[in-house]
Amino acid sequence: MLDLGSGTGILGLMACRAGARRVYAVDDGNVIELARMIAHANGFTDRVVHIQGHSTQTQLPELADVVVADQIGFASEYGLIECFCDARDRLLVPGGSLVPCRLDMLVAPVACAEKWSEIQQWTGRPMGYDLGVVHPSAMNTVYSVKLGSDHVLGTPALAGAVDLTATNGGSFALAASIPINRSGVMHGIGGWFSATLAEGVCLTNSPVAEGRIDRSASFFPLEYPLSVQQGDRVEIRMHIMPTDRILTWKVEVWEQTPAGPSIKASFAHSTWKGMFLSPDNLKKLDPAHTPCISTAGKIRLAILELCDGTRSLAQIEEEVWRVHPELFRSRRQASILVAEVVSKYAQ
Repeated sequence: MLDLGSGTGILGLMACRAGARRVYAVDDGNVIELARMIAHANGFTDRVVHIQGHSTQTQLPELADVVVADQIGFASEYGLIECFCDARDRLLVPGGSLVPCRLDMLVAPVACAEKWSEIQQWTGRPMGYDLGVVHPSAMNTVYSVKLGSDHVLGTPALAGAVDLTATNGGSFALAASIPINRSGVMHGIGGWFSATLAEGVCLTNSPVAEGRIDRSASFFPLEYPLSVQQGDRVEIRMHIMPTDRILTWKVEVWEQTPAGPSIKASFAHSTWKGMFLSPDNLKKLDPAHTPCISTAGKIRLAILELCDGTRSLAQIEEEVWRVHPELFRSRRQASILVAEVVSKYAQ
């Protein structure tokens, strides 16, 4: 079994208890050391192999028959889709199992005055400073919130699904049409998931579901609060590019009038508008730009060129300091940087 983003490794221990012959626990954080300690304390050291690194840059000594990940969220959260596609194609035996194997995306109009008010704080003047320029970015950001059934203004609807056994990880669209069944003030759209772990076994964080897990929902704010009445209809359209972490949400609210359906309000938001883009960095990404290595790049290049499999870490530190003293303020600074580069890029 391969446990992606294993954290403390509890899923791997459960797999061992269920009879797994070998578990590969992969995590790029230092928590992997804690996972080793927990596995040792529970007598599973002989069956759990801990690997520190990102799964997309990891090779296994054998293909796994099951790939498991607990980093489940709405749409592109946690990079699950990207990692699953890579693990499925490189690290899973043909016909192996993915857990989860499918993600259903659920959406609904929600009242969430507390989060919306928090976002509006950027329009104030804390300590007399005008921070209003931040507000447009804040309104185009997706937030993690805890929502209950009392926040939901319409029955959550299935907006789309991702088959993790077949998807190529590209962009995808979500859409739903939801009638308002409880009058109130709509502040945004709530997003939840329902993950299929195996046939007939699902896991969800929907606030209206019995037995839901305690995991935050996604909140997509609207430009302004809108009073909605029972019988109104909310049309939701989303476009998601998981790899780029870009998500667009468009919302239309329709009301019934004597003359027929009439549009009440329309909103358009995108995380692209919420990103802070530095002109200097954009210039560097211009295809016509001719890059040259920076001082920081020269330092790291010098260190990596010495990682040729013939020198010890102490020898690399000594050589970097001897040849490039002008690049460091002190010998200690050189040692710290060498350790940083080696731990990240060397074996």
